[in-house]
Amino acid sequence: MTKRTQTFPVLLWATCYTLWLLFFAAGFWLMLRIRLVLLGLGRLASANHWILSAVDRYALLLLGVVWLVLALALEAYLRGGVQKGIFWSRARRTVLWMVGLLAFTTAAAFVLK
Repeated sequence: MTKRTQTFPVLLWATCYTLWLLFFAAGFWLMLRIRLVLLGLGRLASANHWILSAVDRYALLLLGVVWLVLALALEAYLRGGVQKGIFWSRARRTVLWMVGLLAFTTAAAFVLK
């Protein structure tokens, strides 16, 4: 086995986990953006302070749990892509979903302001 074939999988694994860390951070930011959109929808519906406070707290709790579960599932998805040799297509698909969700929540927050 040559040195080049030994370092290639190491670089791919490093890329996999670096990309996963970026998605982890982007998912956290997305969770906070969704929370702001939910609060904007509550204000648009003229909800009172108590309802908005409950929506804020429970949304943060539920979105945090969903974020954690999806982050762990994403790690397994990307890791499986490295093992099967289809990492780049999975990474591209994940980037498209993340950019789409971030664009949607940013547009929704802009419209609700």
